Amino acid sequence: MVTTIEHHRHSGYRGDYWQQALIVGAATRMAGALFKDGEMPTLELLEVLAISENAEQRCFSHLQAEFAKTQELAKVLFG
Repeated sequence: MVTTIEHHRHSGYRGDYWQQALIVGAATRMAGALFKDGEMPTLELLEVLAISENAEQRCFSHLQAEFAKTQELAKVLFG
């Protein structure tokens, strides 16, 4: 886990846990995009893992929906 987190921003990392690092890096970029502009980030490196652009978009759409729900809940709870 430590190695994966350590290298999640290094797209060229190809050590023992490179696949996990790519996935964690992609998840980080998706979450960050929700806070910035809500636009799907480019994640071309996931093609190496045979994750299609369509699958990426479905995942991001799900995250967007959950993010919106979380924001609404926070407004209700904290004003």
